[in-house]
Order: sequence, then C-alpha cells, then structure tokens
Amino acid sequence: MATKAKRPFRMSYETYDDSEGRGSSDEWRDYFGERMGHDAAKEAVGDNTPHGILGLQLGAEWSEVKAAYRKLAREWHPDANAHRPEEAAAMMTRINGAYTLIAETYGKK
Repeated sequence: MATKAKRPFRMSYETYDDSEGRGSSDEWRDYFGERMGHDAAKEAVGDNTPHGILGLQLGAEWSEVKAAYRKLAREWHPDANAHRPEEAAAMMTRINGAYTLIAETYGKK
C-alpha cells in the first residue's frame, strides 16, 4: 500500500476552498504568520504577571514555559470549550499575551 506524502502545513492552504467567505489562502497564510505584538500582549495580560498566568515561577526554564503554554492552550482553546466560547477566547488571549512577553525575555520571537 502506497502512502501519501505529507505536505507542509502552509502548502495545504494553496487548495483552500474560500467559496464560503472565509478568506483566501493568502489571507490565511498572512494571518497565521502574524504574532501578537508587545503592546497587545501587555494589554492582554493586564495587571497579572505573565508567569502567573502560565502558572510558572520567575526564572523558569524555557522548556517549562513551552510546556505550560501548550497545556493551557489545549485546555482553553475555543474549539475545546464550545460551551463557553467567550470565556475561552478571552483566556486564550491572556495565555498568548503571557507567552509572547515571556518569549521576548528569552530572546524568542
């Protein structure tokens, strides 16, 4: 049995069907290429500390930061919380903001 060769993620949008008004494949590629800026991240985090949102201690290793982010992203992703989409979207914004600010301190961008 022959296996189908995998294509890179972004290449799959070359055949994206935009007939239902979801935007072109180029618009989706541009959207996925954007990251939350510093100011938007600060606003999303608000009065909380980025480490506190991710449940980390100051000085956590980068691997701990990534693991905490991924765990919270799985838990709070709007697709996994169809019963509370507004709360999940707000929490994901805070999680992404916290991750963005911490990533800047580690020189990851």
